[in-house]
Amino acid sequence: MQNDFMHCNGACAKMGFPDAGTPILPAVNQLIDAAHQGPNKIPVVWICADYSPEVVGPAFGAKMMCFPEAVCTTQWGKKIIEQLNPATDDIFITKSCYDGFHDTELAEILRAKGVDTVVVTGILTTVCVESTARAAVFEGFHTVIAEDAVGDTPNATKAFLERFNTFFGDVQKSQVICQRWTH
Repeated sequence: MQNDFMHCNGACAKMGFPDAGTPILPAVNQLIDAAHQGPNKIPVVWICADYSPEVVGPAFGAKMMCFPEAVCTTQWGKKIIEQLNPATDDIFITKSCYDGFHDTELAEILRAKGVDTVVVTGILTTVCVESTARAAVFEGFHTVIAEDAVGDTPNATKAFLERFNTFFGDVQKSQVICQRWTH
């Protein structure tokens, strides 16, 4: 949830994409707070896109060139939006495609911390969230989508959540997830 995806001056807004992130901010922040404050100190991972031409692969880079605006290539565009406040001991991963596990150390970091279940939030549900959530399952992690903490068009989100819940992992409300973490 970075400036280029959500800010009114970001690349996505300039291209006319609707803001899918603002409506889910309360649920995302609720999950972050519960993870930080719960008795089990659940790791919070921020997966940030860097789609600069020099770091993306050739096929993905070619697709990114089709957009009329460069996305997540500037320092400002790559910055996490101001409505979210990462803690200093949170984990930061930089991804160069939609999948947060591809060519990153995410799986190794999670395994080293003893994590066997991941909760996925963010935008867009049918792009980055779906890519990362499926990869998490394929990496061997039990995967939960926080259904009220992912954003996209309503029909696209609904279809993805139904498919994911049937074939890949679980879909739960943020409040249910938070209750598990804090008790």
